Amino acid sequence: MNKNGVKILFGIIAISIIVFAYSKLSPKQFACVYESDKLSYSTLKIDRFWKRMTFYPVEPSVGRHEGIKMGPYAYQRTKRGDHYRTRPFGQRKLREEEKQLKKRSYESYYWTFKYADETKLAMWLSRNKNFNGGYELQIVTSPPRGTRLQEDEKLFETYICYPPRVKKKKYFKKQKKYDL
Repeated sequence: MNKNGVKILFGIIAISIIVFAYSKLSPKQFACVYESDKLSYSTLKIDRFWKRMTFYPVEPSVGRHEGIKMGPYAYQRTKRGDHYRTRPFGQRKLREEEKQLKKRSYESYYWTFKYADETKLAMWLSRNKNFNGGYELQIVTSPPRGTRLQEDEKLFETYICYPPRVKKKKYFKKQKKYDL
C-alpha cells in the first residue's frame, strides 16, 4: 500500500468510528403520557453524551418545542444501575406565554403544591421497560436528608415514556432501536 491508500484507510476507519459513536450517543426523544390520562402528551429528551435530561410537560408544536421546558438537568445512574436520577432542582416561575399554554393564568409554577417555590424536585427514569414496553418517569419532591414532608408538600407524578411512533413510508422500514 502506498501513502494515499493508508490515508484513505485511516479516513474510512475514523468516519466509521464517528458514525457508530453518534448513533449510540445521539440524544434520544421519548413521547410520554401521564399515567392516568393516556391522551395528554409530553416529551422527554435524553442526551447521553452530555448526560442531560430535558422534559417538556406540554405538547410541543411540530418542528420546535414551545412547551414548558424543564431542564436540561444533569443525571446520573443510581447505585443499583436500574434508574437515571437527576440532581435536585427547583421550579422556576412560569412566563406569561407558558401560563397561557397551561390554560390557568393564576398559577406561577407548573406543579402547584404547598411550598412549591422552596421545594426541590428530582426526576427518576427507570431503565427497565414495563409490561407495556415503556419506561417509567417519576417526578418527585426531593427533601433534604432527614426531613419528612407533609402530604400537601409532596409531589409524585408518574409518566410512561415510549419511543416516538414512526410512520412507515416504505415497506419493510425498521424503527430505530431505543435503548437506555
